[in-house]
Amino acid sequence: MKKIHALFVSVLLACFVFSAAGQRHIVSLNSDWNFTGASIWEESINERVNLPHTWNSEDAAQGYKYYRGAGNYSKNYFVDNSLSEKRLFLNFEGVQTVADVSVNGKHIGQHRGGYSAFTFEITDLVNFGEENLLEVKVDNSETEDVLPLGGDFNIYGGIYRPIQLVVTEKVCITPLDFSSPGVYLIQKKVSNEIAEVDVLIKISNGLESAEDFEVETTITDADGNIVQSGTSSISIEAKTTNQAKISIVIDHPKLWNGLKNPYLYSAKVTLKKGGTVLDEIIQPLGLRFYNTDADKGFFLNGEHVKIKGVSRHNDYAEVASALKNEHHRTDLDLISEMGANGIRLAHYQHADFFYSLCDTIGMIVWAEIPFVGSDQNGYYDSKNFGKMQNSNFRN
Repeated sequence: MKKIHALFVSVLLACFVFSAAGQRHIVSLNSDWNFTGASIWEESINERVNLPHTWNSEDAAQGYKYYRGAGNYSKNYFVDNSLSEKRLFLNFEGVQTVADVSVNGKHIGQHRGGYSAFTFEITDLVNFGEENLLEVKVDNSETEDVLPLGGDFNIYGGIYRPIQLVVTEKVCITPLDFSSPGVYLIQKKVSNEIAEVDVLIKISNGLESAEDFEVETTITDADGNIVQSGTSSISIEAKTTNQAKISIVIDHPKLWNGLKNPYLYSAKVTLKKGGTVLDEIIQPLGLRFYNTDADKGFFLNGEHVKIKGVSRHNDYAEVASALKNEHHRTDLDLISEMGANGIRLAHYQHADFFYSLCDTIGMIVWAEIPFVGSDQNGYYDSKNFGKMQNSNFRN
C-alpha cells in the first residue's frame, strides 16, 4: 500500500478555457441527446436530455444506494460541406467515470477518469454534408484502477459537463494536449519590480508537408492597452506537433492580489502563415508570487494572508453533479457572502468555469487531484492503477 499527498495552491487556474477567435470556432453540442439507461428501481430509462446530465439526480438525493452502471447517449449531428477543409475535435469537459466514444458506429477512444477533460479528433470519421451519429457509452461502476475510487461524496454517472465541437484550420494550436488550450503561461519570476513569463505554444500541423509558421504573443492590460509582445518562427513536419516558446518581460507589473485587487492581464497567442491568421487563443494572466511558512502561514506577493474559506464539492440540490454556469455563480456568491477569501476544491478537478470565476473575483484556490480511495491509504497498488494514474492527474 502507498499513500501520496499531492495538492497545490493556485491563484490562477483559468488555463483550460477555449477562446473562439481567428479561424477557430466553438459549437455547443449540449442539446437534444437520446439517453438510455437503468435505475436502482430496476426501471429502464429512454428519454431526450440536454447536457449537462446525470442519471443520479433523484436516487442519490433520496439517500438510497444510488445506481452505478452503464448509460448510453446518442445524437445525430449534421456536418456542413463547408467544413470539409477544416479539422474537427470533440471536447468533453467531464464524463463520469469511463467514457467510450464512437462516431458513425466506429469506436474512436476510451477515457477513464470522471473529473478530467478529454478531446478526440474526428476529422477523418465524419461524413460532410450528412447527418453523423455521435455515441457515448458511460459507466460509473466501481473500479480499482480509476481515481477517485470512492470517498465521502457521490460518484454520479453521466455526461455531467458540457461538450463542444472545436473547428480549426489544418494547422492549429492543438486542443489534444490533455484537452488544454495548447498555450501555457509559465511564470518564471514575478516580483513587484519585474515579471518574466515563458509562453509555450503547442502547434499541430495537419498538412501533408512540412511548413514554416509564425507565432505572436501580445500581452494587454485590463484596459486593453498593449504592454508587451514577442514573436517566434517554427518549422513543423507533416502530421506532427511541435512547441514554440516566446519569453516575455513586464516591468513593474500589476499583481493579482486576491480580493484586494484581482488584476488580470490578457495573453493573445496568434498563429500565422505568410501574414494570414490560422488560429488564435486568448488566455487570462494573473501575475503573482506566493509562499507558505510552517509557522507563519500563507503569503501572497510578500504579504501575510489569513485564509478564511470553505471546502466545496461539485454538487447541487436537484441537479447533483450536472451543474450549469448559474449554479457555479450561485455557489461563489454564497461563499463570498460568508466573507471567505479562499476555497478548497475537494477532492478532484472542478469545472474550469468555476476556476475562472475565482480568478476574476480574487478568490484563493486550493486545488486537489482525485487521490482519494477505498481506505486510508488512498488506493490499491495494482498494475492497472499504475497504468492509469498519469492520465487521471491531468485536467
